[in-house]
Amino acid sequence: MTALERYQRLEGPGLWAADADAQRRDVVVRFGEASLVIVDDRSDMVLSHWSLAAIRRVNPGETPARFVPHDTSAPRTGEVLEIEDALLVDALDTVLTALQSPHRRRARGRRIALALAGLAMLVAAVLGLPEILRQHTAGVVPMAKRIQIGQMIVEDMRDSGIARACVTPAGTAALTLLASQLFDTPPRLLVLEARSGPGFATAHLPGRVLLIDARLLNRLDSPDALAGHLLAEGVRSAANDPLLAVLRHAGTRTTFRLLTQGEMAPQAVAGYGARLLSARPEPVDPQALQARIDRTGLDPTALNAGIDTPEPLPELQPPPAPRMEPLITDGDWLRIQSLCDG
Repeated sequence: MTALERYQRLEGPGLWAADADAQRRDVVVRFGEASLVIVDDRSDMVLSHWSLAAIRRVNPGETPARFVPHDTSAPRTGEVLEIEDALLVDALDTVLTALQSPHRRRARGRRIALALAGLAMLVAAVLGLPEILRQHTAGVVPMAKRIQIGQMIVEDMRDSGIARACVTPAGTAALTLLASQLFDTPPRLLVLEARSGPGFATAHLPGRVLLIDARLLNRLDSPDALAGHLLAEGVRSAANDPLLAVLRHAGTRTTFRLLTQGEMAPQAVAGYGARLLSARPEPVDPQALQARIDRTGLDPTALNAGIDTPEPLPELQPPPAPRMEPLITDGDWLRIQSLCDG
């Protein structure tokens, strides 16, 4: 016997109103074959028929129980039915639960799953959009603008007292020669004299700029030892676009302005240099570094000599074709080491 068959011909008292503003009236509630019949208590006149499949209880667990003829295919009529009779309420709850077919429950489950998936996608889009914007912007900013942004960072470090760039004609020429011996596309090598902090060894800026801590030069005894640091920093720069880090610091609004107008205010990079020089170095890909060692022909033993950094260089293998000529002359090495002496 189904739940509907069980309660056919069951009836009981209730209060019914045609709409929210109408006065409630005493009624008799009767179960039909597929409907609930609401009859006037005095005249026995039928006041309304509600399809059982469309009835919804609006206050589960409360007394008196309130039901409405909510049909999703049509607007609500405004009718409401209140029932205190426990047997009648239990019967209605049982029948309404039974009429929720597996198909309807699956459909509701699908709607809930789709809503949750949509919410997850929305959250992911909101959280991921700034990074997508930064990635796209970094991919279209020309080298001239990257060089300008890198120079703004150097100037901010100088103006804020974080560090100053050490530049002399002879020392700059020696650095340029060293870079040409190490890289196919030579970066600009810039020595910084940090005013505070433990030192940073090397770092990189947008515009193919590799920074060297002046205190590192004092600890090294050969250009080959410096070359190890520079090649490792070159690997980091190739793996992590330095402009992306600047854009994350500057914020989404600045990134959007750079993308649409090609401009970035100097204030946008304020404080970035201090964070850069105090950050722990990113890991170095050993295979990428080994490839650079093989291309330059430098001795890995000399590259690791005197290194004292937060992250030691990985163990390297001798190149297949060792370099026979020095990277630069002893005079050029002395000019590099004395860049910040003046």
